[in-house]
Amino acid sequence: MTIEAQYGVPTVALHTDKLFVPQPVMGKSPRELRAYVDGKDPLTGRPVMQEVIEGLTMPFDGQGVGTIEYDRSTSRLVEADTEENLHRLFVESRWTDYLPIVLPTQERVAAMLAATHRKPDEVVGRMRPTHFREAWEYTVEKVAVNAVMAGARPEYFPLILALAATGVSARGSTTNRDERRDRRAGAL
Repeated sequence: MTIEAQYGVPTVALHTDKLFVPQPVMGKSPRELRAYVDGKDPLTGRPVMQEVIEGLTMPFDGQGVGTIEYDRSTSRLVEADTEENLHRLFVESRWTDYLPIVLPTQERVAAMLAATHRKPDEVVGRMRPTHFREAWEYTVEKVAVNAVMAGARPEYFPLILALAATGVSARGSTTNRDERRDRRAGAL
């Protein structure tokens, strides 16, 4: 239970289809930013601002706190079989900043794992996707998969593991410009 709920302070958690504010927000027009706020909640389908106002002004009955469970199972690597299909999956799912993505094959992940003495299934850390969700565990192998996808070289993997063990999210420092959109808009 959060301190806000413990003391009865009205608090509203905002959830989008990506669990955080859609990215990028830099370089967006006021109309595009307003569309985020005026949009619908992806879980309930109701207008976001209506839910915010109700959440801050209606009495809280305590029902549903901490009772939602999520399936955290993930595939060992990724479903895509080629880098082109991986890129397409990320674009269609809106998970990409359009930087290159390297397909994490068995061989590439094994090469990354060979750079450490740690076991692939060893839990490296836990990280919260948002302040309102439970922490997710991630293993040495999951960090290796992400390192491969980012194009890291195996000799960098011990440092990447050390950074991953801190549990600090880099999300706030990883906003990139969508150069293709900027070119179409004449900004570049």
